[in-house]
Amino acid sequence: MKMTGEYTLYPARWLMLALFSLSTCSNAALWTTFAPISTDASTFFFADTTSYVAINMIALLYQIFYLPGTIMASVLVERAGLRSAVVAGTALTAAGAAVRYTAAHALGGSATSYAFVLCGQALCAVAQPCFVNAPGLLAANWFGANERDAATTVATLFAVIGNAVGQIMPPAMVSSDSEGNVTGVVSLLLSQAILSVVCLLGVYFGFVSHPPTSPSSSTEERDKIHSAGKLAASSPPVGGEPTQPLIAPSASSSGLMSDDSSLVTIDVTVASSQNNNSRALHSQASVLTDSQRADLHSKYGHVMSAAASLLADRNYRLLLLSFGLGLALFNALLTVLNNILSPCGYTEDDAGGFAAALIGAGLLGAAVAGWSMDTYHNYRPLLKGGFTMAAATTFALAACVRADNAAALYSVFALLGLFMIPMLPVMIENSIECTYPVSEELSAGILFAAGNVVGIPVTFLMQYTIDEGGDGACGSFASPVNLLIMAVACMCSLVVMQYQGPYKRRMLEEAKEERRKTAAGAGGAV
Repeated sequence: MKMTGEYTLYPARWLMLALFSLSTCSNAALWTTFAPISTDASTFFFADTTSYVAINMIALLYQIFYLPGTIMASVLVERAGLRSAVVAGTALTAAGAAVRYTAAHALGGSATSYAFVLCGQALCAVAQPCFVNAPGLLAANWFGANERDAATTVATLFAVIGNAVGQIMPPAMVSSDSEGNVTGVVSLLLSQAILSVVCLLGVYFGFVSHPPTSPSSSTEERDKIHSAGKLAASSPPVGGEPTQPLIAPSASSSGLMSDDSSLVTIDVTVASSQNNNSRALHSQASVLTDSQRADLHSKYGHVMSAAASLLADRNYRLLLLSFGLGLALFNALLTVLNNILSPCGYTEDDAGGFAAALIGAGLLGAAVAGWSMDTYHNYRPLLKGGFTMAAATTFALAACVRADNAAALYSVFALLGLFMIPMLPVMIENSIECTYPVSEELSAGILFAAGNVVGIPVTFLMQYTIDEGGDGACGSFASPVNLLIMAVACMCSLVVMQYQGPYKRRMLEEAKEERRKTAAGAGGAV
């Protein structure tokens, strides 16, 4: 065991991170199984090569079921802890993967097996929020103050790694001959099912919600606040529970805070809202017993007031609009990438390679962005710069989508990933800073929900523009699908340029540190 001051860090934290990350990767890999092999998948299930909408629907289920899955994951964490959510997520993923494999193995390629594959995919889709929403909670429960950010980054990026695996494995394992016979689909689904079952076994026998003792002072204080919230919930004052603003008036989004009184107001509001809003403490729930979580169940009504306070904040609305459209564009692009490139003669193997280049460069960019935020706290410049460069790169993409131009496309997709994927942690950090002290999970969760909901019509619209352009769209800078991609990217960039969110959390921390130094200096003088 490692000691950090008076707190103990248990070696098992690395096992928890590994189990969670691999389970996240397993679930994410199932998302885009058929996207990079849409032509072969269409042939396998429907004996034709044009049923793209049906094949795209398999991936779209992850977006359709994101909101229901989020509700399920939140209830599980609130009432039974992080372990219950992660076990449920891995169990649903394994069950869904098993259904997909069984359907393809027993029924072969047919519309009936496609229907069962959809059912299995739905189970996997419901499980996704159990992983995507939980990295911060895992890190806070197990890792010390100097390790939390790294743990959160690793756990988050394994979802992206899973997407990369989902883009690379299918083209490598599935092939078709000149007569239209598709092979390798059953083997692909079997390998994914085996990985999912292995993750389920590891999580079931090895994963726990939290260590015996808190790993940091903030986690310890968090537990004390939960206890205070329980007492307040069990004995509300006459006339009902008091309602507290989740964002102090003096810390509104109109600009940066510039005086200590504003900081004190936020500090008081934090304590007040934490004592009266269990949902704002969702990320802390796993350290409580089942009976305590049941006691906090009556506090769910405060979620609506928290959400209302977020939507009333102009800066948050700008983040919501830009991230919602940006995530929708990214998901849609991965889903229909093969369909965009096939008119130019690129194979499904090529599409998988381009997607891997996008995600691989994105992981590198995310690591650099995380280091930059941790070192310089330059949240707004990174956000605006990343969105602007991503929008500019879509113009390069439109110019490079033509036949026999693979080298240029690899470079452009790498640049696109380099600028787009880091916006995930950068956007989350900006939302936390500008909405503090509202629950971090709530502010980020609304962003993710918006991106997944908007992604559904964007994907259908992108496929429609591909169909409208036909084979003649290859090499055309102004093809319908290129115009759509560039328009959405530019809209996101223009919206985010108006964002001027304050760093509320950073300013509070700096003010507290300054007061501590002042008090220490005064004590030394005495």
